[in-house]
Amino acid sequence: MESLASRASRLRFYYGWTVVAAAGLILFMAYGVQYSVGILMAAMEQELGWSRSQLSLAFTLYVMTYTTVSTISGRFTDRWGPQRVILVGGIVLATGLALLSIARTPWHLYIFYSLVGGLGMSVAYVPCNATVVRWFTAQRGLALSITNLGSSLGIFLVPLAMGAVVAFLGWRPAYLGAGVIVFAAIFLASRFMLRGPESIGLPAEPQAAKDGAAAVSLRLGEAIRTRNFLFFAAALVAAYSVVLIPFVHLPSLVTLDRGGSPADGTLAASLIGGGAILGVLLAGFISDRSGSRNAVILVVVAEAIAFLGWLFVPELVPLFSFVFGIFYGGSIVLMPAMAGELFGREYAGSVLGGLFACIGWAGSLGVLGAGIGRDVLGSYDLVFGLAFVACLVSIGLFLMVRIPPRDGAKQLRARLR
Repeated sequence: MESLASRASRLRFYYGWTVVAAAGLILFMAYGVQYSVGILMAAMEQELGWSRSQLSLAFTLYVMTYTTVSTISGRFTDRWGPQRVILVGGIVLATGLALLSIARTPWHLYIFYSLVGGLGMSVAYVPCNATVVRWFTAQRGLALSITNLGSSLGIFLVPLAMGAVVAFLGWRPAYLGAGVIVFAAIFLASRFMLRGPESIGLPAEPQAAKDGAAAVSLRLGEAIRTRNFLFFAAALVAAYSVVLIPFVHLPSLVTLDRGGSPADGTLAASLIGGGAILGVLLAGFISDRSGSRNAVILVVVAEAIAFLGWLFVPELVPLFSFVFGIFYGGSIVLMPAMAGELFGREYAGSVLGGLFACIGWAGSLGVLGAGIGRDVLGSYDLVFGLAFVACLVSIGLFLMVRIPPRDGAKQLRARLR
């Protein structure tokens, strides 16, 4: 039987766009379910009586697990290709979600969700985006925008669906159904995730071949020794140290702290996905035309505005959820785009995995800190104020990153030898 790679090499269109569609489907399901967590945890808090800190700890451990293991899944993707890595992870993720439907004690939550679910989730962002980075050069921003449009649509639509299931059937059937659907979607999409254009005898993309673009790539160890990696990683850590707080805490803030309905809490979470759709589309357009650094600074400004709005204009939570979504959607496109611009495409999985682990630990600790702060102080005011400061720090650090000329990576490697 003829292999997929053989058929792909004879297509009339560039196969990289098929990879973009498959990666988008994976991210749609994985991130849609992940960011339904605030809705589901609010339901678990009401039924089981667990504290906000206990639930925040579960999400913190989950994020620590999947972002740390992403350093390994990124290396495996570089070495073995994305198909097997994503398929195995999809099975593990689906298993964790399904098992969560039988949770009765906090340790069930920590094992099924934080550990098993976290291990499975490690195959989503880094392997998918690293593979797209390998397939594209001249149109990388556009390709990453379309890919991550999947996650943004998932964040917008899946919480609405999960909220409806929770309202009519409860959170246990919601998690069981999510496990089944996630497995089916990732199993299907992983079959189309070929390693890169070179594996089927194609250039990175037709336009790149015509322009002669062939950037030299840096390994993770080489990238870490550069000034740019230091400032880029620090800027990401500052911005992402607070990025997960709204996903986890907004539904509880709206429904439990301010007396809103479950529908209000669902809307607050899903509108982040709505804004993310706009952010994804704008980020690729701006990145391809004015550079990824200018684009990323603009979306961090949106993040800062959102936290100020939640702090001082609480009656407009949905509006600022949408504004925050612009940051989130833009940032998930621009991180791999800027990493590719700074460090090249050949070792994109390893470099993205290292960066993702850094921001994952920062973001997970931010979620836990927000939960503790709310339990101790009785409100999120200090949390949102500190988050605004973190955004300002991030903008300053991004301004310190130097975008290299086309041959900058080659010159840098020569100095590192």
